[in-house]
Amino acid sequence: MASPCQVCDLAEFAQARRDELVLPGEARGAIRGLAELTGLVRRGDLLAFLSRTCPIGPLDPPPAAPADRIPLSRVLLLHPRARASWLRWDMPPGPP
Repeated sequence: MASPCQVCDLAEFAQARRDELVLPGEARGAIRGLAELTGLVRRGDLLAFLSRTCPIGPLDPPPAAPADRIPLSRVLLLHPRARASWLRWDMPPGPP
């Protein structure tokens, strides 16, 4: 089953070519590479291609460290008064 794909930033690529930030040979190679990549995606062959070119063997990760529970107030990056995105909330002033 083919997967849909969308190529973005082509206008920026064209501008980089006009600004001579990309050499003509590099641009030709990028265009050929893009055509190959989108063809693989459209045919549904991307995973098979990646398996051939970048094979990954069986993974043997080490065991995970044991989990521990601590109060949220001790996790400074998650404390409500320490997160910039939470500053708009009506929170009492004070240190985290």
